[in-house]
Amino acid sequence: MNATHSNSRPTLVSSALAVTAAAAVLLALAGDATGVGTWLVVELVGLGIVGLGAAAYRTGYRVVGLPLGLVGAAVCAVAIGGFGSQGGPLSELLRLVPGFLGLAVLAAALVPVRGDGSRSLVKLGAGGLFACVVLAGLFQTADLTLLLGTAVGTIVAWDAGEHAIGVGEHLGRGATTWRLEASHVLATTLVGAVGAAVVLFARGFANDGLSLASFAMVFVALVLLTVALRW
Repeated sequence: MNATHSNSRPTLVSSALAVTAAAAVLLALAGDATGVGTWLVVELVGLGIVGLGAAAYRTGYRVVGLPLGLVGAAVCAVAIGGFGSQGGPLSELLRLVPGFLGLAVLAAALVPVRGDGSRSLVKLGAGGLFACVVLAGLFQTADLTLLLGTAVGTIVAWDAGEHAIGVGEHLGRGATTWRLEASHVLATTLVGAVGAAVVLFARGFANDGLSLASFAMVFVALVLLTVALRW
């Protein structure tokens, strides 16, 4: 029973793709903000250490796994705190800190010490990323193409995280599912890219730019389309 429970954890490929997409969104939205790349690398290193600690803990090496996980969590906290305290403009902190937090929450959802992953945390982490996208629009630090691209990246991160949990539950982590996972993430990316391209094409016929409310509606439409295609 324990082995079966262990094998039902989120799959590695989709989890890695979800975290990669989330990191790419944050980096793309950074713009001219200083130190984002450095602190993002530090956070990713911390998340990797947490993953190693969680794996050791689950396989019975709790004496090693627990301290390792705590060290990784501390590294992540240093990364988030370091970016927040580096003295940049307040607007940079407001629009990027939610992304740093969202990335950590998303990873925590997919690297559980106990349980089989958390869809609620996946949604919360993706919500932090989308907050970055919305705030970039509010502060006008990104053009429409970048906003749509990072919105698609946020959807990919959320969908890949959900897929990692779902495949782990139904097929098991030990099954050979990398083709299934990669094709699913690719399909989600293509759907989002086509939707974004349609918006950009339609914008060429509009007299005014796309408002934030309209952008939010486009994002919701892309999410609903992605959800519809998943079932």
